[in-house]
Amino acid sequence: MAEMIQKSRQELKPHAVSAPQNTFPAPPHVMGRMTRQLAQSSPTPLIDPLVVEPRLSTTEIRRRICHVLPGLLPLILWNFAHKDPLAPILRSIIFTLIGGIGIGIYFAQKFISRDGEKNWPQAVIGYAASVLGTIVLFPAHLELGFTVLAILAFGDGMATLGGKLLRGPAIPWNRDKTWAGLTCFIVCAGFMSSLIYWGEANPRVSWFTAALCGVIPTLTAAFAETLPLRLNDNIRVGATAAVTAVCVHAVCVGL
Repeated sequence: MAEMIQKSRQELKPHAVSAPQNTFPAPPHVMGRMTRQLAQSSPTPLIDPLVVEPRLSTTEIRRRICHVLPGLLPLILWNFAHKDPLAPILRSIIFTLIGGIGIGIYFAQKFISRDGEKNWPQAVIGYAASVLGTIVLFPAHLELGFTVLAILAFGDGMATLGGKLLRGPAIPWNRDKTWAGLTCFIVCAGFMSSLIYWGEANPRVSWFTAALCGVIPTLTAAFAETLPLRLNDNIRVGATAAVTAVCVHAVCVGL
């Protein structure tokens, strides 16, 4: 009887589960299957957290320098006495400097052009032609051409710099532009164009008049720069700044 009870207990006892074997590292076929499943289920590729994308590349820094440096020419010219309209020699020097800078930048495009950029000639021509064209059309008002130069150099140049460094929300009508970039454009170009206009105006004008002739063209050019158009921004900004500067100057000072 005791033997029968002992036998019944052994039959009712659950089957022993063998202890799991050490499965790490898993066999190659298991690891391969797990890797494929992880790759298929992962929505985005894994990114190394130690790799940080720079906000400004070396190419972009060189590009900003080339964009801003021509804007210093009016400040250098203040050290040389001159009258309006310019003497032929001084006018030739200004044309040579601006044209030479444009040609030099054109041939240095491989060092400062962005990947896939194809409208490089438009950018260089638009920059130089806007400034030189204003000087040629209004030789007695060199401040107009220099105002356009200041807006192109410090406005368009600083907009990209501020947009990449500060970032922030995008402009609703152009997702490639930011409010930070637009603000940098207006602040930098508004101040520098007003200062350059005031320093070059002959006869002298008040600071308030200079601010009107610098800030209003800056605002219109800044808006033109944000428009999502295929036309190069140097052409848009330069042409808009030139037309607005001439109109405001005609109203406030007279041609």
